[in-house]
Amino acid sequence: VSFAHLVLGVPAKISAAASFTPEGVDGQSSAIFDYPSGAQAIITANMLAKTPCRAVISGLAGRLEILAGIVNRPLNSLVVFGRGLVNLRYYPWKKLT
Repeated sequence: VSFAHLVLGVPAKISAAASFTPEGVDGQSSAIFDYPSGAQAIITANMLAKTPCRAVISGLAGRLEILAGIVNRPLNSLVVFGRGLVNLRYYPWKKLT
């Protein structure tokens, strides 16, 4: 949610759903944030299955993937895809001292 807010700002509409474990804990949840510009943020959280931990920003010219490190972990890598895979660039994370 914080990453979507940082990139896109305050949504105009939020739709969400969740399923719960027998103990009443949210096992998985999803939300769609709709913005006045037409952009959408799709957010998922899952404790029932092993899913990738990444953030993706997609547009007409390409996409940016931030792998791992979204919550309380160091960033592993940043991948930029341009038009076609020819322009693929990989930026391994180096800890700043």
